[in-house]
Amino acid sequence: MMRSPVSEFWGSELKTRLDKMIVICEQLCNIRYHSDVEEEEAVVEFDEEVEILLDQLTGTSTKQLQIISITGMAGLGKTSLARKLYDHGLIKYMFDFRAWTCVSQSYINKDLLISILSCFMDDCTNEYHQLSQQQLGEMLYRKLKGRKYLVVLDDIWDCRVWNDLQIYFPDDKTGSRVLFASRDIDMSLHQIAASLRSFMVSDPRQYIDSLALSYNHLPPHLRPCFCFFGAFPEDYEVPVTKLIWLWIAQGFIHETGSRMLEDVAEECLMVLIKRSLLMTSRIKSDNQVKTCRIHDLLRDFCLRKAEEENFLYRDVMFSSMLCFPLEVERFLQDGGFFHINTYKFLKILDVESIRISMFPLEAVQMVNLRYLAIQANDGSPHASISNLVYLQMLIISSRKNIVVPKTIWNMVNLRHLYIKSGENLMEEPRDLQVTGCTCPSVLASFQTLSQVSPQSCHNIFSRTPNLRKLGFCGPLISSLGDLEFPNLGSLAHLQKLKLLNTFPYRNATRPCNPIMFPEKLKKLTLSNTGMDWKEMWTFAWLPNLEVLKLKFQSCIGERWETGDAEFGRLKVLKLHDLDVKKWVCLRDNFPRLQRLVVRRCLQLENIPATLGKIFTLEVIEVNGCSLSAYKSAMEIQKEQECEGNYFLKVHAKPNF
Repeated sequence: MMRSPVSEFWGSELKTRLDKMIVICEQLCNIRYHSDVEEEEAVVEFDEEVEILLDQLTGTSTKQLQIISITGMAGLGKTSLARKLYDHGLIKYMFDFRAWTCVSQSYINKDLLISILSCFMDDCTNEYHQLSQQQLGEMLYRKLKGRKYLVVLDDIWDCRVWNDLQIYFPDDKTGSRVLFASRDIDMSLHQIAASLRSFMVSDPRQYIDSLALSYNHLPPHLRPCFCFFGAFPEDYEVPVTKLIWLWIAQGFIHETGSRMLEDVAEECLMVLIKRSLLMTSRIKSDNQVKTCRIHDLLRDFCLRKAEEENFLYRDVMFSSMLCFPLEVERFLQDGGFFHINTYKFLKILDVESIRISMFPLEAVQMVNLRYLAIQANDGSPHASISNLVYLQMLIISSRKNIVVPKTIWNMVNLRHLYIKSGENLMEEPRDLQVTGCTCPSVLASFQTLSQVSPQSCHNIFSRTPNLRKLGFCGPLISSLGDLEFPNLGSLAHLQKLKLLNTFPYRNATRPCNPIMFPEKLKKLTLSNTGMDWKEMWTFAWLPNLEVLKLKFQSCIGERWETGDAEFGRLKVLKLHDLDVKKWVCLRDNFPRLQRLVVRRCLQLENIPATLGKIFTLEVIEVNGCSLSAYKSAMEIQKEQECEGNYFLKVHAKPNF
């Protein structure tokens, strides 16, 4: 058959193009092959680490789920090292399931779950893409439940991916492992510090270099916040609220627009935790961080950096950390000689662990103080406390009830007045003289006021417009049996309210009108208020209530029937030291409940089984209650597991 000139032309052209494509493909293959060789050469340098990693991955000494991190800069061979381990014969033999997924800088949680599922499910069809993240996560959880698995998350840029997905990885004490291959910047630096958990840093000098690199990647405003941890002793659990206040007192936190310094500081804390420079120790019931700590090696690094950068702790005096001069201790305890001029630049004086007889007058001469914490038999501040014009935090522990002088209202920088116990009085403010004009003394930054008698607070809240946390301790029941307290209408930013009644009333009391509570209120604690359980529907009307704590005799009566009341936004419910016997409710009463805590309710017969059907419920904790209440809680968990719900955790201990 004769070929036309046109076909010959196109045939020749096609051959030419194919030849060019082959050359390009060969070049690409060479580049790819060359890159692999470089990666493998990098891996060869870590032969010792490979052996340690294999031992960590397959060892039987630790049955708990372990997170192992391979960290380092790009090009060190992290992926090749992880792949070599993943494909190792011993790994294939030891694990029931293996899965590998590449996270990268831009990721979607749902796609990652599908990728992991596809590694050990042959029927992972397109229908899975129609499922929600929650449904996929539940499917993964059930697949891994009771099995020994290894999951590799390669090329992680941000630890948030693990925070989002870890709930779907069960820990059944089977020896399962999750292996990270990650960059230095955002991943687990506390794991780097633990020599057996991160294997790119077997040389101590190398771990210092890695920490220095991570430190240098911190924004400048976070570096002093991090280095400040050198002021705390090893293994010390730092209360987050205290830490934030100390950062502010030191001047580390700067205003950002109209945001409160405390909010900016909390954001800084979460950045340090996200980068794993800090570790979370304890979590509050509402999932907020309660305490944190730092790894010993990181603390050593903080001290070293503080010395290098001339960041000293001379402005800080902690009694609980034994870093204050002996003469201060002798003076506070025995009245010895005190060189006040030596400490005139002191910003932080925390002597709360030293019990003294009364509020130290010498402290008011330290005019540069921002943070003052004391413990005394009589902690009533002297009127000259207003000399501390820069004071931002005043923390008082006192055996006797105290009186806060009216001069406190002249302290325009005061942010937190935290009295830890007692029924304490506030002297009413007077007009403040400013540049020849008489005007009310408004404390615009004042946010915390605790343990104060409601009888002394009727005329003060117009001067604290940004108050966020308030605690009343005193008579809260009227002669007619109604719950009453000062008008809180001006406190538009109040989020947390504690009501501790000290006035005994023989009969069940009635709550106040819901409009008496600020609209933004999120947390409410009642104690000894003696309300009838039938009146609890009142608090269902609080539109933003997320945490409700009912403590000693806050409600009385043998039966709590919630009826059709809906606590629409409630996430945490705590019942402590109550006499209720029968609790009847529906899951629709608490549609968003996440955590239920029942402690020392000795007469409570059972935990309502319907609570187990709340989709959002994560934890039921029952301690110090009857045996029947304990058994009912365990039965709820059993029923939910039979229905495939392994997310609900029940922690129960009977009152034996």
